[in-house]
Amino acid sequence: MSAIVQCMQPRIIGLLAVMLLVPGCASYVPTTGAPVVDAQGGYRYVPPAGWYRTAFRDPRGAQYTRDGQTLQTIYTMFETHDSAFALTNKRTSADMLPQEIAEHFVAELKATLANDTLTVTQRQPVLVAGRQGVRLAAQFRSDDGLRYGLVYYLTVTENGLLSVTYRAPALHYFDRHLPAFERSVQTLEWL
Repeated sequence: MSAIVQCMQPRIIGLLAVMLLVPGCASYVPTTGAPVVDAQGGYRYVPPAGWYRTAFRDPRGAQYTRDGQTLQTIYTMFETHDSAFALTNKRTSADMLPQEIAEHFVAELKATLANDTLTVTQRQPVLVAGRQGVRLAAQFRSDDGLRYGLVYYLTVTENGLLSVTYRAPALHYFDRHLPAFERSVQTLEWL
């Protein structure tokens, strides 16, 4: 029996080392309550307290989660007018009306989904950091049948389209973290 234990000991030690290293490799950085500045998009945003920013940097924006990307995610994204709707080959412009933004955005969103389960439940003109914009609420089912809730705040500037998105499974997580998302949208400021 001791020969088996001695043979397995290096494997167990290796497995424990991997288990200890994996959390250290996690790509999440805790938010501190300090504003995050996006110089390209020209805005400042304060993510919800207790959430984490993914360490992966996307020059177009950032991604935040509280419990993991499959449970709830906030995306802040700034796209130039030329690249805002790449799949549908549409452009944005600084003088777009909120309903135009919504129409183009919904078409682009439908083009990104592999299935046809998107249902828009609300389109409401709102101010986003003092600019005319739109709040969209929607739901879709993933390929494995899980229903997700979505909320988008969208507005255009002279340089492009700003979107702030919240996505979470409709069961439990969506309603639970929606108020934190809504409060965070109110922190948006233009530089």
